[in-house]
Amino acid sequence: MEAVAGMMIFAALTDDQLALSGCAVALLVCGGAMWVSYFVGQYFRGSNLDSSRQTLSLPLHEAAVKARVAEQPEHRRAA
Repeated sequence: MEAVAGMMIFAALTDDQLALSGCAVALLVCGGAMWVSYFVGQYFRGSNLDSSRQTLSLPLHEAAVKARVAEQPEHRRAA
């Protein structure tokens, strides 16, 4: 009986309502997967995100600055 009641709910929805509810379910599933992967990544990394952001962002920023400085010519002259 419960399965029949569930099918009646889907039969009462229009195509647009069914599509919107399917999109909402897909967004919830993707959000749940991202939420779970955040904690799984934390577990395997063995540290919290704040400390890993600090340790990863500083060397990358310094490397980018050094690369930009190396690309610039030493003597600039106006035309």
